Amino acid sequence: MSAPPPTLSVLRKTPHWSYSSINGFLNVCSLQWAFNYVYRQPPQFTPANLVLGKVFHQAATFVAGCRKDGKAYKPQAVLDLYQELLTQAVKLAEPKVKFDPEDGTFSERVAQGQLMLTAWMSSFDPAERVLEVSPAFSVRLEDADGEELDKSLIGEFDCVVEVKARPIIADWKTAARRWPDSKVRTDLQPTCYLYAWQKMGHPKDALFRFDVVTKTKVPAVEHYLTVRDPDQFRRLGEMVRVIERMVRHEHFLPAECSFACADCQWSLACRSWHRERNRSHYHLALAA
Repeated sequence: MSAPPPTLSVLRKTPHWSYSSINGFLNVCSLQWAFNYVYRQPPQFTPANLVLGKVFHQAATFVAGCRKDGKAYKPQAVLDLYQELLTQAVKLAEPKVKFDPEDGTFSERVAQGQLMLTAWMSSFDPAERVLEVSPAFSVRLEDADGEELDKSLIGEFDCVVEVKARPIIADWKTAARRWPDSKVRTDLQPTCYLYAWQKMGHPKDALFRFDVVTKTKVPAVEHYLTVRDPDQFRRLGEMVRVIERMVRHEHFLPAECSFACADCQWSLACRSWHRERNRSHYHLALAA
């Protein structure tokens, strides 16, 4: 009997890269990335949206598991589960969760999440078959010359479904509003995940789909399908190769006008960054 594949928590204990890490370095703020992964600077708080998104995923994973196994579930039970998980997550979060008063009370945030889950559960395609839920992966990245990089790319597919005999990697997102088409075309997550899918030996005709639930008064569910080509995979590997070189030389800069500044967990450390040149160097082996 073969051993079960390693879980994502196990894979995270080895040197690796992930989509969130690559994207955080390239598109959010390289200094924020360094505070988290290299300098191990404790965050000031836990962002509310981080907790809300995680709990939404936990509830969605439960539903997807029921669909995969052909088990019935009661929507109200899912909403109750969401409230229970969110209450517990906020209570146990360390550091404490920071809520913006402008986004409403905790009860209002719970109600909003429940409305979003209801909209998501109502959007299922009856022709869609759930194949896998939360499978983890670990594959080797290659640069533009086809040379393998030292660290693997790891991650976890939210859900793998099949529609008309074609596999689709589905990823659940919550968002303030509908996404522009340009984001779907250029986002690195489909590149990372479709690369991993093919690297694992799966059919190359797979699609990637963002299932985006909006945090609007009346939540909407949008499905965005996309594909990637081999040249985009080579570009991904080359970007990671250059990132690794930048990290080795501590080439980190604050993104002064980043969208992430307003809710940055390391804003105090960022303000004094230019006055502190001597740092404990460094945890690159596990940077991810």
